This record gives sequence, structure tokens and C-alpha cells, in this order.
Amino acid sequence: MIYKEVVPRFDTPLVDSCQKYRLGLREIGIPSMKSKTPRIVLSVIYDLPETTRYLYTRHSVIHRDISKNNVLIIDEDSLKAYSSAAPSVEPSGSKFPRQVFIREILTPTSDAPPTLSLLIDMDCAEIINQKNDKPKEGKSGTQSSCQERFRTTG
Repeated sequence: MIYKEVVPRFDTPLVDSCQKYRLGLREIGIPSMKSKTPRIVLSVIYDLPETTRYLYTRHSVIHRDISKNNVLIIDEDSLKAYSSAAPSVEPSGSKFPRQVFIREILTPTSDAPPTLSLLIDMDCAEIINQKNDKPKEGKSGTQSSCQERFRTTG
């Protein structure tokens, strides 16, 4: 949610006012290991490969930092509110394989949201079709290989 407000400025005679934008964030989800039941934790763990497959096949992204701190469980009310505003994950006529989450397997006729898992913290993620980094010539490797390279090249 972004709020826009006009704030009067008195420090500069040339500028009457400036526009400020404020971003309000709402926290959703709980850590994956603080679930109410083991069944929810297991369903989130089951859905993680589907989530990572979606990231890889659709966006060529590899997360590279999946841990218990980067997987959240979303409560159903929040998920319904967000999923109703979001576009469908699986467009009709898609060339990609269809996602199958555990909730669809357990209750195929349910209108419940497909998954309660939320994968966060994409800081270490890599887009595999892009070459962002230049090769690090002679500056990477294990400590012993760097020492050997230094001895031989000076």
C-alpha cells in the first residue's frame, strides 16, 4: 500500500512543497516451524519443490537460500485476500507443466487457496539466463588452491 502526501517545505524559498511517498508493509505469515500442527508443516515442505519448480520454469530463477527462516506459512484468511487480487498462477493453454500442490491432492474439490507456503528472501537468488558477474580470474577458489596459484604466478 503506497500513501502519497504533499508536505509544505519552508526551508527553500523556490520550492512550495514536495511530494513524499510512504510505503506501508503488512506482515503476513509465521515461521514454518511455528505452525499449529505438524500436518501444515509437512504440507508446506511438500509444496516447496513445486514452488521452486515454478520459479525455475517460469522465471529462470534459482532461490539458492532455502531454509526454515525463508519459508513462511500464511494463514488462510490472508491468503484468500491476496490470491483474489493476484492473477491466476496457471493460465489456460500454458506450455509449462501444471503445478500440483498437496492441498489439491488431499481435497481436489476444495476452493481453498492452493498452498499456504511463502518463499521469501530472494537476495541470494540467481537468474540463470543472465550473466551478471564477470569471471573472477584468479580470485576465487579454496584457500589451498589460491595459495598454490600465488606461489606459481607470484
